Amino acid sequence: MICLNSGKLSVKNDDMGTAVAGGILGFGSIADITGCGNLGDVGVAAWRAIYLAGGIIGEIKEVNISNCFNIGSIRGSTASGIVGETNGVISNCFNLGTISALRRAGGILGEGHNLSFTSQVSFATAIMLEE
Repeated sequence: MICLNSGKLSVKNDDMGTAVAGGILGFGSIADITGCGNLGDVGVAAWRAIYLAGGIIGEIKEVNISNCFNIGSIRGSTASGIVGETNGVISNCFNLGTISALRRAGGILGEGHNLSFTSQVSFATAIMLEE
């Protein structure tokens, strides 16, 4: 295990912008992440904003993420166990946490573009929330 979060994370945003939270990384441009895990709950509360939450990463432009896991509960307008939103490669990751979202929910990925997946496992409960 290279990195592990076991704490509870929450972000509150009262403006019209974007709020982002992740168990390991909230926001980034390019990264290779291997062997990380999240045990804590991750949540974003925002008023009239887009809010992204992920067990490992909230939002990242390009990522190569492998051998990571989430067990915590994740909550956002777009939420997932591994990455809230990304372009990139996700391999050998798993999620056991509960995912709660207003817009998009995924056990592994909430929203993605130009992706590659291999060996994903999700036993998550996805809950769509009402505004």
